[in-house]
Amino acid sequence: MLVRARYVRRDDLPADLRTPWILGGFGSSGVHERLRVGAEYVVYAVETTPEGDLYFIADACSSTYPSDYAADLFEIVDPRISRTWAPAGAGPVRSFPAWIADPHFYSNLVEGEDDGVAREAYARESAAMDMEFVVPTKIDAPGRHVGEGWVECGRCEYLWNEPAALVDEMVRCRNCSALLGLRA
Repeated sequence: MLVRARYVRRDDLPADLRTPWILGGFGSSGVHERLRVGAEYVVYAVETTPEGDLYFIADACSSTYPSDYAADLFEIVDPRISRTWAPAGAGPVRSFPAWIADPHFYSNLVEGEDDGVAREAYARESAAMDMEFVVPTKIDAPGRHVGEGWVECGRCEYLWNEPAALVDEMVRCRNCSALLGLRA
């Protein structure tokens, strides 16, 4: 799933979103300083709470774990669920299997108290999810499909067979290492 930030300042929220739950997420500054209006983010997990859904995304400060934000602060750009996600279960979180299987996954991810197991799982799974969805700010150059699994780099014009191009919207050029967007 890919979302775009609509609101990063408390003062910009419409009246229907000025609930204590959403307002509380802004903290004392009244600004989510790590988000940018209009920026697109891959959703790594969704947690359903009684107050509303939370999206876990990599904001400007997220390097080893994603941050959670009220879903109402975003608009959905691409509603597809990541192919790495586990089937919906009875729990409150939708994400990849390691996150679903461990009720303490997020706290282990943030605190690193499980010998890095959660951080390794997140690094692996988030890297795979990042390639599934084109995020314009991450693209170095356009890529072009030139046949079943074949890709041409828009930067160096290198041509190669890339099986991931059959399912991912972004690939890395094997010649110049540019990150290529493959969305039609």
